[in-house]
Amino acid sequence: MHIKGDPVLQAYVQEHGPWPNSSDARKLVDHIDGSFVLASALFRFIFHGSGSQDDQSTPMDRLPLALNHSPGLDALYSATLERSERLPHFREVISTLALLKTPLPVPGIAELLGLPAFAVVRVLVELQAIIRLPGTDDIPVTFCHTSLRDFLTTKSRAGHFYALPAFHLCMFFRCLIVSLRDQRGEQGSSQRSRQATTVAYSIEYEYSHWKDGHHVLQQTARPRILNLCSKARRCPPLSESHAFYLDKLGIALLEMVNNREATFHMEGIVSLHREALNLRTSSDETRASTLDNLGIALCKLFEETGSTPAVEEAISHFRETRLLRPPPHPHLPVSLNNLGNALFSLFYQSRCIDHIAEAIDVHHEALGVRPPPDADRSFSLDSLGNALHARYEHDGDISHVEKAIKLHREALALQRTPSTLSNLGDALRSRGEHLSRISDHDEAIALLQSALTLLEGCSSVTRRWPIMNIGIAFYSRFKVSGSVEDLIQAISYLPESLDLIPPRHIYRPKALQYLIASLQSLSDRDQSLVLSRRD
Repeated sequence: MHIKGDPVLQAYVQEHGPWPNSSDARKLVDHIDGSFVLASALFRFIFHGSGSQDDQSTPMDRLPLALNHSPGLDALYSATLERSERLPHFREVISTLALLKTPLPVPGIAELLGLPAFAVVRVLVELQAIIRLPGTDDIPVTFCHTSLRDFLTTKSRAGHFYALPAFHLCMFFRCLIVSLRDQRGEQGSSQRSRQATTVAYSIEYEYSHWKDGHHVLQQTARPRILNLCSKARRCPPLSESHAFYLDKLGIALLEMVNNREATFHMEGIVSLHREALNLRTSSDETRASTLDNLGIALCKLFEETGSTPAVEEAISHFRETRLLRPPPHPHLPVSLNNLGNALFSLFYQSRCIDHIAEAIDVHHEALGVRPPPDADRSFSLDSLGNALHARYEHDGDISHVEKAIKLHREALALQRTPSTLSNLGDALRSRGEHLSRISDHDEAIALLQSALTLLEGCSSVTRRWPIMNIGIAFYSRFKVSGSVEDLIQAISYLPESLDLIPPRHIYRPKALQYLIASLQSLSDRDQSLVLSRRD
């Protein structure tokens, strides 16, 4: 290497001998892999560094970095990509190249993305400094250097060029569409011959893309994924194996709705599970699992909209699941818990005593098949406690809420979760109201505030119920204590919970009822003060 005019290099060579040594020189040649662009970028980094005044490193310091990590290439990658990102379909093309399991030629990439080949070429032409664009349609598109893939799949390096793992799900659906269309024979023989590579890729790597993408489904990717899902569903013949994907996608979307404050039409999630169920031809565990998933989505739809047919259908599906999982099936407790909770939800709207009575019986049965020391016993204890609490609110029999408190305490001893803390606090609040007992209210508020603390940092969707219950508990304590401070606290919590509950949600009227009562009590108190001053 040329060292004339660089006193630091000259001094190093005089003391240590030739630089770089033969081993590092061979590594550097292998690293460059014949690319003039990469050679230029690496030499510029080794001899001139990052260009920053703060960079005090020497060429000898930077050579190992160039060999191991190619930090000088990141700037080259970013600059090249920035010049091209204005082009249509840039994001899809570059993400596909980054996440492909094995390289594909231009026609294969175009078919996988559902784009014309010229749209893919248009993007790739401007990326030839870092991507090899082949001269024929049968040679795969490759990166000039393998570090480009590492760059694109490392968020801290790629920045906004990062290939989101959720894009694997888009690629899964494109693979599914390609393979289904091939099964239908939509293309002519010559076209099928050209696309054979894409079909083979789709069949081989369909599940790999699903596995890498479904668990990281993101809000921004959802519209495109659902559009692709819709296209795939219009490309029969779907088989029972495809039910797995429809089912799992429905679960992922519902989880996003529950935990990430996503807004989505629950009917869409229900339809995914319903179609999956239509593909489940045998009455086995796979059908039972899909019945459960459809039932859970229907219950969520009922909560969000108050649609009684939805929860009634869910109950029907849970009953079938229960039959498909006779004792001692390991998933029987889950089926019983789902059925009991659906009956509980229906009772909340119908106020039919038969619904809550059956819910109590079903949760008792679930508790019986989860004997100690079953770790999941706490779920059945909690669910049975909630059902008994609801029964108390219906008939006013204090023995029901006493049993509920005992069950929630037992559940809390097994697992200290926000939901158990909240359930126990709400039951204590009811008993405090019935007995005019301040100590129950004090403990209820402390438990509810602990539940809220455990949810610190979680989405507001998961925090809305403890917030609502704290507001109700403060109002309830005001009714016993007469303390205006309790009333002010109730009024501070309840509006916040209303902001987090959708307009048609079945529990919204409860929060609204207590807020109105709190505001009315404050108004009455202020009016009383005015009258007493006049007297």
